[in-house]
Amino acid sequence: MSTRRSGAGTGCGLAGVGCFLLVGFAGLSGVLICGGVGQGIWARIPRVIEVAPPRFVPGTDPAQPAPEPAPVKPRPRRVRPPPRPVPPAPEFENPDDPPFIAVEADTLIVAEVTVSGDAAEVVALGADGTAFPLPSSLPRGTYDLQVRFDGGEPFIAGSIAVLDGADRSVTCRESLGICKVR
Repeated sequence: MSTRRSGAGTGCGLAGVGCFLLVGFAGLSGVLICGGVGQGIWARIPRVIEVAPPRFVPGTDPAQPAPEPAPVKPRPRRVRPPPRPVPPAPEFENPDDPPFIAVEADTLIVAEVTVSGDAAEVVALGADGTAFPLPSSLPRGTYDLQVRFDGGEPFIAGSIAVLDGADRSVTCRESLGICKVR
């Protein structure tokens, strides 16, 4: 009866596999270098390397003086236009009174504001305390939107700015507790 140990007598250990791979790689490299692929690569390698002559840097050779620097030309100045004259302030009868400017009725900026959603009441509150129940026309300005939903107390739920006279639409949602302006 013979006893065999694991891996004994197989003839090919780890060193044998390494040697086999090394010989195979060397053989393949030799074929590529000596064959057409290697010769094509070898033919493209330049045989002569050209070196450019050294350039002279001014001031590094004491035998040759450094060249004179070129004179600096001043940049022409831009001529600025004269300031615009300020129109004189209008004279008022009483200088303590604030000036009022007359505005034509056609130039008053007003925007139509519509309301949608589930709000029971929406009111636009101006900075001076004026209240505009919506939907309505709002003059130019910025307003807080006070909203009241069914069975609740009124609260501020957003703001709206009327600057250009474009119509606006306000949508209030009780589930979000806000009003969006479009």
